[in-house]
Amino acid sequence: MASTTPRGSFSNANRHMQEEETLQLTSVGVDIGSSTSHLVFSRLELTLEGSRYRVTKREILNESQILDSLCRRYQNRC
Repeated sequence: MASTTPRGSFSNANRHMQEEETLQLTSVGVDIGSSTSHLVFSRLELTLEGSRYRVTKREILNESQILDSLCRRYQNRC
């Protein structure tokens, strides 16, 4: 089923990204490397500058410890 929300707009049909000076997003960052892995949840504030949004504020909501990846634990098997 095709979405009826136009691209670049919010779920509310009366709001559009192009009309917003600032946006607040929740971001999930996942870093899975060959020796370690890491997870972070952040709240980002983006400000419209010209025709592009730029990250102007970042707040870390929760961050995991840096974990050893399986390849590092079982070096002979990777």
